[in-house]
Amino acid sequence: MDSIADQYPQQLDNYLLVEIGDGEQCLKLNIGKRKKFTVLEGCKIYQLLGASKFRKISVDVFKNIEKQRHVPERTFEQIRNFWKEYSDKTLETFLTECIFFEYDYCLSFKEFPDRNFVIKHKQQFADEFYRL
Repeated sequence: MDSIADQYPQQLDNYLLVEIGDGEQCLKLNIGKRKKFTVLEGCKIYQLLGASKFRKISVDVFKNIEKQRHVPERTFEQIRNFWKEYSDKTLETFLTECIFFEYDYCLSFKEFPDRNFVIKHKQQFADEFYRL
């Protein structure tokens, strides 16, 4: 900001640089250990891991996902346990369970922003909902 106001680059020695999330004053999402994964968190993990089966993924992959903060404030153990449970299921099955058990859509919103999506998904996967 000072560089913009002065229209001149400032000396970096005059400023404290920290990595995001490392300072005591940094805001945290404060996700409890027992908090279920949200729909968007689960979709992000499906996107990152694709069709990989749990048994074929090394622990380092989960540690890298945690390190790169693809899923904020989730430990590699939480991500690993999630994938252990859902790696044999399709994304559609995961979404069906999320809708049926009313998982939060994301950390900011509890419900799906598009009610039509929920209605269409329930119609398309009616058999899956019946089995739950």
